Amino acid sequence: MEFLDASNAADKPTELEIVTQRINELRKQHLDDLDRLYESQAQDYLQEAMDKYLSKDDSQFLVKGENNLTAKLSYAKLDVRGLSKPLLVSSLSLNSLVIILQSLYEETRMPHSFAPEWDDAVDRLRVAYLKQLLPLQKRRAELESLAEGTRRQKEAQFPGSPEEYRAIRNKDVQMRIARFLTADNRKQESMMNQFGWAWRQVQPLKNEYQSDVSSCCCCIG
Repeated sequence: MEFLDASNAADKPTELEIVTQRINELRKQHLDDLDRLYESQAQDYLQEAMDKYLSKDDSQFLVKGENNLTAKLSYAKLDVRGLSKPLLVSSLSLNSLVIILQSLYEETRMPHSFAPEWDDAVDRLRVAYLKQLLPLQKRRAELESLAEGTRRQKEAQFPGSPEEYRAIRNKDVQMRIARFLTADNRKQESMMNQFGWAWRQVQPLKNEYQSDVSSCCCCIG
């Protein structure tokens, strides 16, 4: 029945919905920014590791008197593989190259040489993120509190016209009003007591509904 059709209600999002959507978008953007930053840092780390590896003179045998344990182990691995000739990187398997690179790099690089720069970059990114996020979260909390208060207030109200009925965004409230309008007198009185509605509140919309029903019946007749 057209009277109870809520399809004409406005679909424009509320401020709360807009703020919530913005928070979700901001969180996704922050994760994407972190992914890009970590990828860049990983590339820097890999480049430094490769530079360190290539700086080693692997074309010579282990220098006599070498006391670097990692270097000894690395050259020992080469000897086990029968590499008694100058080392050719292309002749090694990827796994062997990774093992050698890791052992040499961990020994020769300064511990956490990129750490201060990386930490600063992550901190700057997070500070910028929080500067945008925190005001939005505060506003959302305010809007949620207002919406809850409005909801409780409106639950005790009764629409005075079909336009007010259609403007109700809460579908449960709409269904409650619709059940009231289609119920018999005994059920209506029970619902009025339950939700604190007065006769003067419900009568205008009841009259509109009954008039609409009568018009439909006349058309059918």
